[in-house]
Amino acid sequence: MVTLAQLWFKYFEEKLCSEFSLRFSDIENDFTISPLVYSFLKHKQLPIKPREVIESSDFLNSNLFKNEKLKKRWSNLKKAIESGDDINKFMSKKNLEWKNSQGHTIIDYLYLTTGISHFHLRTKAGGGVDNELVFAICVEDKFYALMLGIHHDLYDIDKFKKIIDTDFPSLFFLKNIEISKKLFKLFANNNNYQPNLIYNMDIPQEYDNELNLIKYNIDGNFYKVPFKVYCAYENEIKYIEKIKPFPISPNGLRLKIDLSSREYVIYRKQLLKQSQELMRIPLPESSVLCSTYKQED
Repeated sequence: MVTLAQLWFKYFEEKLCSEFSLRFSDIENDFTISPLVYSFLKHKQLPIKPREVIESSDFLNSNLFKNEKLKKRWSNLKKAIESGDDINKFMSKKNLEWKNSQGHTIIDYLYLTTGISHFHLRTKAGGGVDNELVFAICVEDKFYALMLGIHHDLYDIDKFKKIIDTDFPSLFFLKNIEISKKLFKLFANNNNYQPNLIYNMDIPQEYDNELNLIKYNIDGNFYKVPFKVYCAYENEIKYIEKIKPFPISPNGLRLKIDLSSREYVIYRKQLLKQSQELMRIPLPESSVLCSTYKQED
């Protein structure tokens, strides 16, 4: 007999390999968290769509733009943003990583505590390079360019607050938190700290619960993940585990996701023949994770 959970875990192992060139055996020993890993990596990526670029006064007046090379690179990146190109390649290569050598999940602490992303002006081998960074808030179809800076500016919360309060006051929600650059740097770089700065605080609707950091215990292993990723995994695995095993052999069975009908499709892959569809099961009504699925051919 085979369970839907078994097929679901295998489905995400294959997606990790095909979409991120990652083999799950190189990431984690527990294959049951392959959907969690996939959702975590997808969460760190920006949805591909055209966006209106809105530059702050601080951004437009940056001294770094006295460098014509940087000015040209920003012009190219801006065109890519406005035309809806995939700009994830301008972000950190760590966006494609699950855990570091110490076994801690790799998170973007600046984004998860403020909603501020950072982009490099140049890309190479699938990731951003060089020290100059564009700090921005991306919501819906808008790209709010806050500041052109360097890696050291990743920890300057006070500077970001001043820019946002001046030009985009509706986007920020940490107005009442006083935190020094030194302390924020400690929080960001030490996994033993990394407090959730927005816990129990009002979050602007534009963020749609993307933020909020939690420590997730799975069978005694702790993973620090965004709240939305936790919800995605918990909601769907609980739904799937309630479905009884199928009285059929697991040999050759595969899983597809039909987004048009919102169904799991279980089929048998046969050599030299068309695949045989065996069963369809509705997706859970409120599945966050299924929003990351791609429509199958």
